[in-house]
Amino acid sequence: MAIKKIKTADLQAGMFVCKVEANSPGDGSNFSNFRVNSGAEVASLLESNITAVYVDTSRGMDVPLNVMPLSEAPMIMWKETFEVDLKDLRVGRETPVDLYWEGEKGELSLLCRSGLTYTEEVYELFKGGGVTSVRAPLNQKRRLELFKQTLEEEREKGEGVAGEYVDPRKIAEHVSFIASYHPISAIALIPGTKVIFDIFIKHGEGEVKLLSERGAVVDEDRRGRWIEDDLNILIRRSDMAAYQAYMMEHTKNSRDRQAKASFVRENSRIIIEGLAENPRSEKLMGETKESVKDLTRMVIDNPTSFYGLMKINNYDYYTFTHSVNVATLSLALAIAAGIRDKEDISELGLGCLLHDLGKAKVNSALINKPGKLSDSELKTVKNHVILGYDMLKSNKSVSERAFIPLLQHHEKLSGSGYPHGISGKDIHTFGRISAIIDIYDALTTERSYKKAFTPFDALSLISKNKNDYDTEIFSLFVRLVHDQEI
Repeated sequence: MAIKKIKTADLQAGMFVCKVEANSPGDGSNFSNFRVNSGAEVASLLESNITAVYVDTSRGMDVPLNVMPLSEAPMIMWKETFEVDLKDLRVGRETPVDLYWEGEKGELSLLCRSGLTYTEEVYELFKGGGVTSVRAPLNQKRRLELFKQTLEEEREKGEGVAGEYVDPRKIAEHVSFIASYHPISAIALIPGTKVIFDIFIKHGEGEVKLLSERGAVVDEDRRGRWIEDDLNILIRRSDMAAYQAYMMEHTKNSRDRQAKASFVRENSRIIIEGLAENPRSEKLMGETKESVKDLTRMVIDNPTSFYGLMKINNYDYYTFTHSVNVATLSLALAIAAGIRDKEDISELGLGCLLHDLGKAKVNSALINKPGKLSDSELKTVKNHVILGYDMLKSNKSVSERAFIPLLQHHEKLSGSGYPHGISGKDIHTFGRISAIIDIYDALTTERSYKKAFTPFDALSLISKNKNDYDTEIFSLFVRLVHDQEI
């Protein structure tokens, strides 16, 4: 039996309440051991001054990931907090304090934990929600003061990038590293086979060490340790063709379900990267469409193995890994939403695989830059949508519907998105799905300069922005994440 304590306002139909917690003795005497069937029942509890309830998840619906159980959520009173102007934070830096959001009824809920990176995506979510200030615990006020002092000292050293001090050497090292190495999955390596490429491990920023030489036989125990330790293993970019050939020979037909799933994921990533270099290639587009079919089959037939791979190497924020993640989760969400038409599924999957293709035409120093982008830099990066469309519009193998996720994954229901600022009903279901998945994967993937949000924290943050994202589709995605433990 699993009992979780949550706020009464977070109750949903299908949950089983075994006990309630009232503001005063006697208020909850008539409420216990019942299943919630409607919003009216929740309203009745609230009117009876019942502020929290105990949900038995073994007898009813579980608590969604975007609802934090009260036993886990740091409870805080308004008088115990102080106001934080979001101008005091910096994109690309860790938040120095816990950030709390004021709800419609004045209650405070944890929005972003200290130590998580205040990314461009988090900034956009705050902006979309109309938030200019938040609350933080009074006992963390000194942390914010020291953070602001550090920023001031950095400014005195001189401006680095976009008006903030970011060591240009670190940026150059990071860009060079990405250009030189390609992350791979140890699961794709089959015990007893001979690798035809050197394998490295990443140590520090830009530092690598030889882990296994070309021609070595994959040892089962050693491979198992690499997987268990979730090592960041790499190959030279010049060896990507050899890696693909190795997988075609050994991984694709492996009896290991996880290994076969890793082939689909790894091969899709390599194919889409090749297409970025030659977008007019009918052959590569044909291979890309085949990879969509493979992804779809894996999502339907082997979701446990396939989604499990998404937890591995979550530090791998290479553009085309992100593209495969977005395609995978968008296909899963579409299927969960009842989309069954094969052509719809195919076009959505293809559009999501292609959605960031235009980033190949943007300076990698901007794509991988830590810190806030300047207005001109942001304009350049945002142009990746149009660049991607221009790269592919002459390819007759891409239908107009397949372009929808590419063109609309940054559009918002409020009309504040880009590139065309469309809103509401003008945003297609494909666009609504890809927008949610794009921001979720961006938040939950670690980069060398930012920590990954947990699925719970990412969903909690997105859930506060009800103006930009389709709430019905988002709720469905929350259930999908919970059910599959993505």
